[in-house]
Amino acid sequence: MSTLAEQIAVAVVTAMTTPAMSSVPAARVFRDPDDALRSEVMPCIVVDMGDEPSPREVMIGRQDREVEIRITTLATGSSSSSGQTQADAASLESYNRIFADRTLGGLALNIIEGPVQRISETSGDRLASVTRLLGIEYRTTTDRLDS
Repeated sequence: MSTLAEQIAVAVVTAMTTPAMSSVPAARVFRDPDDALRSEVMPCIVVDMGDEPSPREVMIGRQDREVEIRITTLATGSSSSSGQTQADAASLESYNRIFADRTLGGLALNIIEGPVQRISETSGDRLASVTRLLGIEYRTTTDRLDS
């Protein structure tokens, strides 16, 4: 059994892997940033859970919660395109997949788009990243985190 926050993270990964995206194969979608960097196969995507602010009681026995999900796309440049171009394309495709169902199969109430961070390395492997922050709202009972 897992918390609804973890189930939401798994649903985000599933949205990007089933069916496989054209820009990033399913085997290159990771939950652990270290696994992504160790794989050395780019482009790849990391889905990572962040913080959760305090829940808000909306009615007796029910609380609204929000979990931060960070989606980071990593890519290296090639002779035909920059790492930033490849990372941007994969980030766009993952965004479209997630927002195609704002409830993530009924687990979420809403998805709130947060800031986007872009980083490009100019030397070495020319690694580039695009990180999207999403706030995913969901509801639980006051006495359980898994329902």
